[in-house]
Amino acid sequence: VMFATPCAATWFGLWIGGSIVLYVVCFAWDRACLICQELTSMIDAWFLRLRYQLSSFLPARVVAPGSVPLTMISVSVYLASGEVCLYDYQILSHEQVSALRDAVERKLRLRAQRTACRLVLSGEILTDDMQVHDTPIEDGCSITAIIVPAEEEAPPRGTSWNRAEYNGPDCCTRLFLTVWLVGWACGEFFAATVLE
Repeated sequence: VMFATPCAATWFGLWIGGSIVLYVVCFAWDRACLICQELTSMIDAWFLRLRYQLSSFLPARVVAPGSVPLTMISVSVYLASGEVCLYDYQILSHEQVSALRDAVERKLRLRAQRTACRLVLSGEILTDDMQVHDTPIEDGCSITAIIVPAEEEAPPRGTSWNRAEYNGPDCCTRLFLTVWLVGWACGEFFAATVLE
């Protein structure tokens, strides 16, 4: 593409580059947040396991009243059909239930099949944000995993979407289209003034 002036080439480059950056920032934001959330939970789990391992070498501390000691719990997870999914799986008392659900989904490769699972113990659905010590999970207990389509999965915390309440494109889409159309209009104006 040949441009009449270097200014036009600079404007065109800024317009295209700025649009790409805006697209990546706006539309990839949800994915980036999800990746950061997964990394954070992995780091938290790693530090909990490190803390548990170090506690075995250190002298026993007195646990403050009302607090729950960090302990290792062994659980087994079975499918509704009775098939063993995880046997004697080790999880820490301060980990979230989502760590156990993720282990089940990895073992069964559910994400590739666009399915998910829900964990049930004694008729109670265990939600992802619960810590293990806040649930009826005990050492040696058996948990049932129920496979559900991914669409039935609860939306991530902080997000809710209702088709009846949809009012058009979101802010990121409007911002992207505004920058794109304003850039196009300015380019047309610049081209018209140069050609006169």
